[in-house]
Amino acid sequence: MAPRTWWLPRGGVALAAAASLVFLVFAGGAGAARAAGTGQSVRPPVQQPVTVHRHLASTVTNQGWPAYLFSARHPSATTGPATITQRNAGTLRAAWMFQEQPPTGNQPPGGFSASPTVSDGMVFIGSQTGDLYALQESTGQVVWMRTLNYEQAGNNGNCKHARGIVGTATVTADPQTGKPIVYVPGARYLYALDAATGAKEWKSLVGPANSASVVGVYYNYASPTVANGLVYEGVSSSCDHPFVRGGVQSFSQQTGSLQHSFWTDPAGQVGASVWSSEAATKGWVWVTTGDPEFTGTQLYHAYSFLRLNSSTLALSGSWQLKLPQAADLDFGSSPTLFPGTVHGGSSPLVGACNKNGRYYALERDSLSLGPVWSRRVGRPAHTHQGMCLASAVWNAQASTLYLAGNTRTISGHTYDGSVREVSASTGTDKWATGLGCGVLGTPALDAATSVLAVATSGPCRNGSPAVYLLNAATGHILGTLPINAGAFAQPVFAGQYLLVADESGQVVAYTPAAAAGHMRCTGWCSARHRRILPPPIPAP
Repeated sequence: MAPRTWWLPRGGVALAAAASLVFLVFAGGAGAARAAGTGQSVRPPVQQPVTVHRHLASTVTNQGWPAYLFSARHPSATTGPATITQRNAGTLRAAWMFQEQPPTGNQPPGGFSASPTVSDGMVFIGSQTGDLYALQESTGQVVWMRTLNYEQAGNNGNCKHARGIVGTATVTADPQTGKPIVYVPGARYLYALDAATGAKEWKSLVGPANSASVVGVYYNYASPTVANGLVYEGVSSSCDHPFVRGGVQSFSQQTGSLQHSFWTDPAGQVGASVWSSEAATKGWVWVTTGDPEFTGTQLYHAYSFLRLNSSTLALSGSWQLKLPQAADLDFGSSPTLFPGTVHGGSSPLVGACNKNGRYYALERDSLSLGPVWSRRVGRPAHTHQGMCLASAVWNAQASTLYLAGNTRTISGHTYDGSVREVSASTGTDKWATGLGCGVLGTPALDAATSVLAVATSGPCRNGSPAVYLLNAATGHILGTLPINAGAFAQPVFAGQYLLVADESGQVVAYTPAAAAGHMRCTGWCSARHRRILPPPIPAP
């Protein structure tokens, strides 16, 4: 049975929230056919719309969101479609909603931890089931879907959770042919797929060459960074049980052949996984690293910022945050590149947040000198009040920097989450706004309209998960949008839409009320969905 389109009466945001509850209650219908007498799910065929073979442009415009955190420099900001403004942000309505297919057979539970990627009228997003979807941006209908590799539930080593795709895709042109290609990680492999059809161009193992058959040890948490004719991907443990030898690998963008590997530990040692995504320029790649082996005696390159040569991955600079061996306070935040003023002159900086709750900014070319500044944006992870995993948002047009995080006290009141504008040069607050739930994923900015979108997740002691829309100049909340189960995925501005994905397996396209029309549900709208996994963090 193919996915269906469901038309719902025009009722705005409240209807979207109510409809999402229906999906979790009723079974059967689209995509949930059962084999008679077996109790096993039968994967239905997916209808292939005629648009599957349409031409895709090879250029990136400001109407899309082509990569994780927008680009290889990780600004998380677009110069806009300029459709969602401060005037209409409080009255957005759902134009369409896509519901993923429930897991079948031995697939893991679903949910979208990956963010939507938008290019030339199509939306690409991977599920924790291992399914990758290509949707029409204007309708949410499935153009194509492919099942990539995933960890098998019940066969996942010592890890508690099995997962499929949590990394966000990048869509960019093949360096030789100019054809748009989707670069996306499965659980163990990195894929290049034709953006128009989903046909596989290449598939490459991430990690040591002899690790393909090792169960429940390695996992691709990082989103790929595509730059310099290469695809960079971090090497990470699945759940730190056991630890693996962390690192960064580069693959040919055209062929997928492994070019170079940088390891964060000496041969025979483990720890310092790279589960964040690399930031890159023409000459350099910046990396943040995770925990050392808890029972080890050396940190090696754990808890660190690293600068690598973009061609060879040779180490050319580092700084390490000195923490106890078993602190479990790694860098899960991907680095963001932005300029600041240091000693009276302009200097290129790189910054990221540690699970200790502090954001650190360093000179890109002098990492060994340590932080230019650091700023507390949340409580440490060991307090069990969330953790700081969000990357910064950088508006190059206005030279403004935004940070978001977990539990924080603002003006004497404690909030489960917050977002703030800070000085890029000193880290001092310009404004700070408390939120009803914690922030795990990175906010997104439409710099053309100065609207900042912040998705929240747990903890939520005084509210429910939502996407907050704020005036980026003042921190004033312009409106909120409901989300079903919390979100690590970044909300993204593209065309006339704000696209919001969450851990329940939904993508909702919000647009100004005048353009919304009747809200459509596409995909597997009435199928029963299984339990929701916690956010994508390497923990047992």
